[in-house]
Amino acid sequence: SSGEAPRSVAVAAPAGAAGAAPTQAASDARRMLRDVADPSGVIARSEVPGTDLVAFAALSEQRLLSAWRGYTRTIVALALLTLAALSLPIVLVARRALREVRRRSAIEAGYAAERAQARTDPLTGVANRRAFEDALAQCHAELVRVKQPFVLAYIDVDRFKKLNDTHGHAVGDLALKRIGQTLGSGVRRSDMIARLGGDEFAVLMPNADSRAMRRPFDAMFTALTVAVASEGWPISFSVGVVAFEAPPADAESAADVVDKLMYAVKASGRNGVRFAVYRDGLLHPDVGARLDVRID
Repeated sequence: SSGEAPRSVAVAAPAGAAGAAPTQAASDARRMLRDVADPSGVIARSEVPGTDLVAFAALSEQRLLSAWRGYTRTIVALALLTLAALSLPIVLVARRALREVRRRSAIEAGYAAERAQARTDPLTGVANRRAFEDALAQCHAELVRVKQPFVLAYIDVDRFKKLNDTHGHAVGDLALKRIGQTLGSGVRRSDMIARLGGDEFAVLMPNADSRAMRRPFDAMFTALTVAVASEGWPISFSVGVVAFEAPPADAESAADVVDKLMYAVKASGRNGVRFAVYRDGLLHPDVGARLDVRID
């Protein structure tokens, strides 16, 4: 145990050691000492004058092991303390950085949510006019820059005022929501449905041309007609669809072209779809009566 006293022993020198040279005698004594004790445990040694004895004091193996264990524990504890001292600042900095990242992420998420809310129509959940105008400007820029065509459609609800007057504004709001949902179910993820205000909607299809515009809008028109008929609502839809294969002067001019085509449908009796292609400064009808409108 750690409290055990050193063991003292006298060891006789080998026979004839008294007459041997001092160096030889000491060497023989050390060899005899190894026979009775572990040299690593010897803490004191002395020859006894006038005799053949060597006196020594040694620690037991158990005490040596106990001392080494204590020494090892001390080294390990110091190493751990050093590691902790070095790691603590790193941990504190990392925690502070993590909190900052989380704070910034929360702020950015809040900004994104506010931006999305500012660009969304609160009644129908589709894009609002501001978002639509930004997207249309981008499509026009892409058409100018890399000749990437796009398709734009305006949808106006016929006799919507009559629906509000006869069924109430709550039903009118429900109808607008239903229209937005129906339009959204018939487009690609990259397309945009927007409510421009009142009872007017727009569908913007980036990277689409005249070959791809008829099928989805015919399907949308049919779906809208079936939806309102199932509710018994006295409304219909006038739809103008234009594929822009050449750029007009600006995005606002593109909107004017589509708006004129949609009102041409209303003027011809409402409740219909008219397709056209814009190129060379003219609106060329894709189907139906000819309608060439020059844009100055």
